[in-house]
Amino acid sequence: LFFNYLNRIIIYSIQKNKNKDNELKDLDLIKYSVKNIETPAIIYADSQTLPKIKVNNNLFTEQQKIKLGLKTNEDEILIKKYRFFQNLLSLNKIDIYSMVDKDNNIDFSAFVYEFINKYSALENNTDNLKQYFKAIYSKEKTDNFFKDETFFRAYSKDKSDFKDNILKIGAYDYIELKKNETFFFLDKICGIESSDEMVADIGISAKVLGNILHKTLEEIFRENWKNILQSSENLLISTDIIEKYLKRNIWKEELKIEIFMKNYINEVLTPRLVSNIEKFFKVLYEELKGEKILRIEAEKKSKTQDKAYLKYDEIEVFLNGRADLLIETSKARYIVDFKTGGYKKEQLEFYAIMFYGSDNSLPVYSTAYNFWDEQESKNFKFEKHLIDKLPEKDSQFKELLIEFFKNKYYVLPKKSALKESEYDFNEYYRYKNIIPLDKMTGDIDE
Repeated sequence: LFFNYLNRIIIYSIQKNKNKDNELKDLDLIKYSVKNIETPAIIYADSQTLPKIKVNNNLFTEQQKIKLGLKTNEDEILIKKYRFFQNLLSLNKIDIYSMVDKDNNIDFSAFVYEFINKYSALENNTDNLKQYFKAIYSKEKTDNFFKDETFFRAYSKDKSDFKDNILKIGAYDYIELKKNETFFFLDKICGIESSDEMVADIGISAKVLGNILHKTLEEIFRENWKNILQSSENLLISTDIIEKYLKRNIWKEELKIEIFMKNYINEVLTPRLVSNIEKFFKVLYEELKGEKILRIEAEKKSKTQDKAYLKYDEIEVFLNGRADLLIETSKARYIVDFKTGGYKKEQLEFYAIMFYGSDNSLPVYSTAYNFWDEQESKNFKFEKHLIDKLPEKDSQFKELLIEFFKNKYYVLPKKSALKESEYDFNEYYRYKNIIPLDKMTGDIDE
């Protein structure tokens, strides 16, 4: 636990091995006991390297948490600080080094001040840091120390990766394939999840909230689509009807929701979603009024549909997915994704390619609508979500797929992609333990 907090600190240990040269072992890569270090040290003790809590995903404000008797952010911080100090104080001795740069307004971290004031810590000068490193070197000064270079081998690409010579690509696969072939391989081909679902720490998860919204809108459209086809006026659905659908779907998810959320759902969540759903139908009406609606299709309970897209060297590619809402008029086409949070623009691009490909006979508007944002209806304009140059995007994706199949290896990720995705590839690459070693045949850093 102690070393988990030192997420940006590299501490090296000296280990002898008769069969090979001495190495500096990085504690990020090996399990190590603090007992093996005579004088442990924390170097560069700033706010980035010391205990901090994760981003708050709760639906409650801090005041609501206090009233409900739940742990606040401050409580979480105090708990982590306690555990951190508990580990520090279990040591006989520890040296802490922190940088001070008054010209750039960098001072000791609050942690250092608290540690000095509360416990019998002695303040030393910078010479001690020099002596610390000198002592490490002097301990075995006759040896040559080096740090192993990190390298990775690309995974080989084989037809057997694609079961029955079929590759199905969904919206998130489309995004990942364009950005990072290796993670596409690990996620899609090997079935290794690279990211976990983000959920609230307590109460109601983002997934459950999304399910409630999707099922509510699905039922509304399923039972009213014929009336809407006859006249766009029928998009103006009353709040009473919306509330009836919403409450029915909240009841269906009741067992997945904490019991103490009842008042919050009745007094906050339900009125908010009812209001925002009504606003959405008004936005839709304003866009479609006076137009002849030819097709309206909402998300169905049935399986997602597969659309044949490309065939290369006996491998068939199918685009796989379903739109939350698909509307076609005599003048335009609309694809709407129902959201309660953020979205990725490439996902909407994928749906446009999947449903219409190179067909540019009518404009295609592909968008996401956030039903949790109370200001969404004020700022929303379909014209901002026109998919520009759709045939060109369709052609580029086909070229990308052909190049993907031609390459013998899954391209390793660039550092910028790792940083953007917050991946620790050094950790991720350890999946070699469950991937056949003969897959790892590429040249170093290929």
